[in-house]
Amino acid sequence: MSSSVESARELNNDKTMTHFATYGSPLNIQDSSVDSASVKVPLLRANEVTDKWPVLLWFYLKTLGLYHSGRLVRPKICAKCHRAKKHNTFRYMEGQCKVCDSLMWDYRGIPTEITDRDIGSSFFNHCGSGLLSLIWLLLITGITFANIILLITRYSDDQCDIVHILAWIGMKLLLYIGPFICLVSVIHTTWPTVFMGSWSNALAVEFVVHRLRFVNMKDKQFAGYALFLGSIAIVCSQCLRITAPYFDPDLVSPLIANETLSGLTSLVPLHFFVVIEGYINFGGFCYLVYLLRCSYESEIRLITKFLRHHIEDTDLCRARLAEAFDAYHIFREFASGWIALNLILCTVCLLLELHIWIVKTQPLALFQYEHSFLLVFFLLFPIISLGNVDVDYLWNRLLRQVSRQRSTRQEQYWDKLMQFLQEQRAGSRPWQSVLAYFLSTIAIFSAIQFRLWSFDKDKSVNVYSVMANGSLSLMQHYQGA
Repeated sequence: MSSSVESARELNNDKTMTHFATYGSPLNIQDSSVDSASVKVPLLRANEVTDKWPVLLWFYLKTLGLYHSGRLVRPKICAKCHRAKKHNTFRYMEGQCKVCDSLMWDYRGIPTEITDRDIGSSFFNHCGSGLLSLIWLLLITGITFANIILLITRYSDDQCDIVHILAWIGMKLLLYIGPFICLVSVIHTTWPTVFMGSWSNALAVEFVVHRLRFVNMKDKQFAGYALFLGSIAIVCSQCLRITAPYFDPDLVSPLIANETLSGLTSLVPLHFFVVIEGYINFGGFCYLVYLLRCSYESEIRLITKFLRHHIEDTDLCRARLAEAFDAYHIFREFASGWIALNLILCTVCLLLELHIWIVKTQPLALFQYEHSFLLVFFLLFPIISLGNVDVDYLWNRLLRQVSRQRSTRQEQYWDKLMQFLQEQRAGSRPWQSVLAYFLSTIAIFSAIQFRLWSFDKDKSVNVYSVMANGSLSLMQHYQGA
């Protein structure tokens, strides 16, 4: 009888270790409602734990030019194993490196080996994808700047206010921020020495695919479809704005009416291309950034789970935290530059639009109000995608989650990890200078508008002449129009 009990215990221990190797978490036999000797842990295959990623994601990656020929899903190894591989001492075996195994986890913490076919990218990734991506991004760049140059050179008459032209140029540059960053990333991936800096790796397709392992794509796809429908609605309204002068020129500003009616052969086709491509890619870029941010939020939970299981191996925990910081630092460098470009351009364009609203004596056209509201969305959506104006809150959240795992019995191990996390904290970004820029811009704009308002309030000019007896006489009274 005792031998049967001991064999049952050994069976439970073996199954607990099997479960830990498969799921990355220990199996609690005591909580099971069945007999401990009959517990069975099924081995899940990749197609049983992996849902195909939404087609919309691959569509956005294609329109953003983030593709290359070959496999998108590649094995990920930690920095220590990577150095060993360079010195020809690396022999990968299953379970050899627990850090590498944790990099293969999905959002549930299950080590899963996936392929391009499993995630549904095979249809969009084909031979020549890398060259087509580069050509597509260069085409977007050429058409955008051709549109801006023609807009500047064709319209220099009295009806075209320079402030109005600058506002529309700013809108086109806002639409080009996403493709520009993707172009830099593609060039850096192809020729790593052309653009220095790790931030461009944040949009490398292999890096993106690996990061999205940590995301529940089935739940996050609804945000993408909402952004897509919103982008289509904006594209329809902007296409209607381009064609509106043919029906009623009063619906748009004189600048838009003039460029539409007189520039059909040159500007109008470029406008349609920039509008359709620009707004769809803006929504896709925000969706991609949102997914990357969700991957870091999910990884915080997975890292906490990993540290809790291996807390007594300080070197192993430090290696896993170092991998997390390297990936986070790449995303942080990218996010800070992207949000800064959006905030600066949106602020300038909004101030220019506000100037038009104040100076304009006649009611504005319908689509000119719509243009101002679109600038507000351009200002808000990048902030919503990141969850803040920067992503430092993600690292602070990791610090809080690790700190809450402390226990008296293992206090010394958690202290070492907390000290390591504090040492790895990234330096502060110069947001004070960015804020000073915004405040100074608003102050200058307010001073100019106050001066214009004061001048418009008192438009009368008195002209005096000297009479023969030496007295002054009011000759004329000019009233501004």
